[in-house]
Amino acid sequence: MTITIAMLKLMVPMALGYLLFKVGILNTDADARMSKLIIYVTSPCLIFSSVMGIERTGGENVGFVLLFGVIFYVCITAVGFLAAFLLRAPKESFNTYTCLMIFGNVGFMGLPLAQALYGTTGLFYMGLLNIHFTLYAYSFGRILMRRGTDSARKIGVSDIVNPATIGAVIPLIVFLIGVEIPDVIMEPIEFIGQITSPLAMIILGATMATYSLKKLFSQWRYYVAAVIRLIVFPLIVFFILRAIWGVNEMTIIMTLYTGMPSATVVNMLALAYGGDSENASSCTGLMNIMSLITIPVMWLLVNNL
Repeated sequence: MTITIAMLKLMVPMALGYLLFKVGILNTDADARMSKLIIYVTSPCLIFSSVMGIERTGGENVGFVLLFGVIFYVCITAVGFLAAFLLRAPKESFNTYTCLMIFGNVGFMGLPLAQALYGTTGLFYMGLLNIHFTLYAYSFGRILMRRGTDSARKIGVSDIVNPATIGAVIPLIVFLIGVEIPDVIMEPIEFIGQITSPLAMIILGATMATYSLKKLFSQWRYYVAAVIRLIVFPLIVFFILRAIWGVNEMTIIMTLYTGMPSATVVNMLALAYGGDSENASSCTGLMNIMSLITIPVMWLLVNNL
């Protein structure tokens, strides 16, 4: 029941965003502006507070978790490009499909889910892994989403060093050297970061409202991408980790990490940089809906294998 409630908490804001767009409270301009607000302000605060605001439970596994994150993104990047090719994604949508396969909703969905299931231990591991996601999504993801669009340009320092990536690196450095951040600084940062998840899901729902629901449920590419992202890849990761590490909390959390639906940040990057936001929001929306079933089933499966 805990995992079902955690999933529903994320779906309700998405439905609210859909409704708010339909009644005219939200519009495409507001979506784009709020996407940048999340990318540059609230998401960095969420990452910072998720790492710094937790106990060092399981700290002896930090090196293994950080190494896993690096290996995972090397592998999933190759899978992303291969999947986009096998899906015969149109040229103008190729990079969008690649990003949809690479970047899972590990921040907005993974963090609250891990905390609900495993408390501070779950939040600790998912927070560390979220650093990899943030660094990669807001650097490589930005570059990839801009390719072939009107906002394309040469790669600059701002593509690598920006508020989101800085917000991921600083807490890691501070954590590793053991500096304690006073509450007078941490609490405002945490307070701002807390709006990230509901706001991101509202934006996703609002963006979905601009496109046809018929397309959402009728595109075969979305279903194939969902099966790969939500089922195939996490199962492969689970069996590899089980062989190396055995079945424990860290193995299960990492499996859930790899089985998250496509990240809402893909839609936000598409909106911000002129990518294919239609396919980004529609495929992300469908995966998030399907994950209401796949994540609980995956959690039960890996706990009983």
